[in-house]
Amino acid sequence: MKGKADLFKSAVYNIMMYYVVNRGRGGEVAPDTNKIFMEETNMKKIIATVLAMVMALALCTTAFAATTTTLTAKDYKFLDSTTNGDRETWKDGDTLVFYAEEKSVSTVDGKTTTTITPAYYLYNANKYVVVDDSCADTKIVKDGKIVAMAMLTTATDVKTSDTVTATIKGVKDAKCGQYEGEDDTFYVIDGKTYKADSKGTGFALLNGKVVVYNTTEAMAVAHDLDTSKVTSDKGTVTAIYCKNCQKYVPVVKSIPATSVDTYKSVVVGTTTYYYLDKPVDGTSTGTSTTTKPSPKTFDAGIAMYVGMALTSVAGSAVVIGKKKEF
Repeated sequence: MKGKADLFKSAVYNIMMYYVVNRGRGGEVAPDTNKIFMEETNMKKIIATVLAMVMALALCTTAFAATTTTLTAKDYKFLDSTTNGDRETWKDGDTLVFYAEEKSVSTVDGKTTTTITPAYYLYNANKYVVVDDSCADTKIVKDGKIVAMAMLTTATDVKTSDTVTATIKGVKDAKCGQYEGEDDTFYVIDGKTYKADSKGTGFALLNGKVVVYNTTEAMAVAHDLDTSKVTSDKGTVTAIYCKNCQKYVPVVKSIPATSVDTYKSVVVGTTTYYYLDKPVDGTSTGTSTTTKPSPKTFDAGIAMYVGMALTSVAGSAVVIGKKKEF
């Protein structure tokens, strides 16, 4: 933003200098003080209006430049998080630069989107992104202490809307509605479930830290309904037997208007019913933890731009509305 501000000031200065140098030309014997005053007043109006427009546009897209720190590569160790073996072997000439987390805010059609470029260490050409411990493959160590858990990846940006709202622990011999894999973790993102995968290509935020997942949607073990075995009430089917979990699964003739769950359909006779692919009788899908979304912060930079834009707009209104006095 600094570069754009300098260009703007330079442009305004050049316009004013052109005006000053050329305003006395055109055959005038002596300057007309009233005309000069009026022209200067008009120039103030133009500058105030342009400044207001520039600052207002600055609110639409605000970038926060990343802070970089050059580090001494030989002072750091990059260890495999499983074996503690060296992932990087220092040699003379190696470079190491730390890039702090970077944010950018854009507003399109009234919708504001915040994008985060995670903090990372660049060892020569290798990019180690700081991530949640659950998906880290690298320990970054200095003076015998872990300073960051990271992952060697080409990850770039993560939208704050890509937030993990719940984590689910997989189970061994999963039953209906559960996720197979006792050593696996699953993330619920935007209502869909994905398997945590350090080699995945999906990136999201879990309690403010980056996590990695497989972008193929994970499916829980499905019910296998036997429509020949049902319970009913006054001719309406209320539950259908599942051959997998050996329980009766509740069904409804229409999805509740207030529900946001994903229902599956099944036909009994000529009537369509709907049910949830979830465990029956409150059986857990596995350990599930609701996560907190990243805290919403009001950056001081945004406050500065808001204040400057409002000041500029107000100043423009005062100048334009003021009566000319000669």
